[in-house]
Amino acid sequence: MWNELLLEAGLTEREVRSIMVLGSNPKMKASELAKELDTTRLDAYNSLSRLQEMGIVTATADRPMQFSSLRVDESVHHIIETRRAQLDRLQEGYDTLSVGTSDEASFEAIRRERDEPRFAVLKERVHIYRRLKRMAEESEERLVLLLGRFGILHLCRSEALEAVNTAAVRGVVVQVITQLEPRTLRFYEQLHPSIEIRHADEL
Repeated sequence: MWNELLLEAGLTEREVRSIMVLGSNPKMKASELAKELDTTRLDAYNSLSRLQEMGIVTATADRPMQFSSLRVDESVHHIIETRRAQLDRLQEGYDTLSVGTSDEASFEAIRRERDEPRFAVLKERVHIYRRLKRMAEESEERLVLLLGRFGILHLCRSEALEAVNTAAVRGVVVQVITQLEPRTLRFYEQLHPSIEIRHADEL
């Protein structure tokens, strides 16, 4: 049924009935339509206003205004064509914006690819200090740490520091072989006093 198609298109039941009445009885006043629909004139005006916006109902410039409508089948066709045009504009806008989005996506992919090794190093560093913590906890006699120039910073920021100091307290001989850097000397103060620190030019 045509009225079911109009309901499916999002029209209210009163709007559908307005189309059916006006389609067969053109140039009706709002008061006359309200009487046919058994509703108030305000409700009739609200329905007519929306149908006018959709291009289905037209009104004369007379006072009072007289309203006419496309037939039911014409109304369905009109809605289809209107929405098809909207979809075409939407598709066109989407295609236009997608070009820029693709460029941004490509840039983001390049950035991720560039930064991926950096994150991989950080991830591996976490694993390294977890293993170091476990080694310190399991050490019984001797523990030797080889740290790079800024390795002491990473050690002090990890849970391994406490495990290393605890091992030294237990009597484990702990040695740190590293490239001493003036800017990081103060961090070595966080190591237990019994820990031996040796400088190496190359690590």
